[in-house]
Amino acid sequence: MKVKEIYVVEVIFRKNGEIKVNQECYEDKEKAIEFCKSRLNKEELELTEKAQKRGFASWFEFFSKDYYYKIKVLSLK
Repeated sequence: MKVKEIYVVEVIFRKNGEIKVNQECYEDKEKAIEFCKSRLNKEELELTEKAQKRGFASWFEFFSKDYYYKIKVLSLK
């Protein structure tokens, strides 16, 4: 039996560390990444992509001025 994966986005408020979970989950990794990227402005997106390319951030981490977006991979059985 193949295990199905879903992708959930955690949204962390940087000032106080409050964690919320996005109300939508995604079947595709690309759609979850697209959601996170849509929340960033042009400068934040460029900084995040540079950090990912240099190895300072993983594929599942996205940074804005006020929020930190983190994609979690969950397995459905």
